[in-house]
Amino acid sequence: MGGDIPKQLQRLGGLPLFLWSSRFFDSLQDVCSVVIVGPEAHLPFMEKEAKETGLKKLTAMVVGGENRQDSVLAGLSALPETCDFAGVHDGARPFPGPAVHEAIEIARQHGAAILASPVTDTVKRVAKGSNVISATEDRETLWAAQTPQFARRGVLMDALRHCVQKGILITDEASALAEFGVDVRVVHSPRTNLKVTTPEDWAVAETLAAAYIEETDNR
Repeated sequence: MGGDIPKQLQRLGGLPLFLWSSRFFDSLQDVCSVVIVGPEAHLPFMEKEAKETGLKKLTAMVVGGENRQDSVLAGLSALPETCDFAGVHDGARPFPGPAVHEAIEIARQHGAAILASPVTDTVKRVAKGSNVISATEDRETLWAAQTPQFARRGVLMDALRHCVQKGILITDEASALAEFGVDVRVVHSPRTNLKVTTPEDWAVAETLAAAYIEETDNR
């Protein structure tokens, strides 16, 4: 994305990007507590913005770790002990959408669930350092993992600690759970649950944010 500050702190529709999803989860009846994890240098700004937004279920603001599993473990540890289930969400995904409700229910029934999207493009495997196609993957079995990702809190923490002990770096919580032997189910995610990564993504997010603000104003 570029810029002088992390993309999660840049303003989308007048609100820092990370607060779009924070506000969404804060509004859900199934959510009892919200913990926000961020870089130490920017945490005072994030806390100020979160309080001004009026998050009612904000439990803690936590400094992130060296990598993803360290940051997630810090956030999970800050939740109240009464939280049996936990969800992890990327601050760069501002519009999780109603599929979250289904993911929560499936996680309750089966132990773990994530939002994901079926791959629609033809996927080619290319060897590292090469631009030559070595294989074509069966897209019928491929899903692109997204967040939020839900699991039993204690199981997820054990899975993440297992990866830390084994020196395994994970890119999402489902990978840690699978490594730990836990079955994770997928829930079809809407296309609006985009991850803002590039300036082109930001342009799409601005359009979605404007539509959301207009819808809210017309209620």
